[in-house]
Amino acid sequence: FSEEDLMDEGMTFLIAGHETTATTLTWVLYELTQHPEWLDKLRGEVDGVLGERHVCVYEDLNRMPLMDMVIKETLRCYPPIPGVGRTCVEGHWLNDKIYVPKGAHVAAVIHPLHSDPQLWGEDAHTFNPNRWLDDGATHTHTH
Repeated sequence: FSEEDLMDEGMTFLIAGHETTATTLTWVLYELTQHPEWLDKLRGEVDGVLGERHVCVYEDLNRMPLMDMVIKETLRCYPPIPGVGRTCVEGHWLNDKIYVPKGAHVAAVIHPLHSDPQLWGEDAHTFNPNRWLDDGATHTHTH
């Protein structure tokens, strides 16, 4: 990397990180207005972790599994970026049917993957943080 490349990457992280975080938090707040039972659960969890404190520190986050579930489900329902692209570094067969050669450009559009009932169940179009119990292990896929 040149110094200019490094600066460009830094700006991308700064700008993209700000946008994606703001977008995700907006959707979290929207879903909490639509699902007040989850707002109540989160309020109880935060109150239980923070007690009389008014500031959350990084270490507190590991003690908030419901918050983690709500954020993950929000990201699933409203991915902050439309897709990702990659270049294959080595040839690879997909399900023994499609060969992707080294150097091929591959793109994945995120929303269709995150709303596919075959991957997420019949409630794929429903905000359901409970699907992330046990860290969503039943919905973890390699491809």
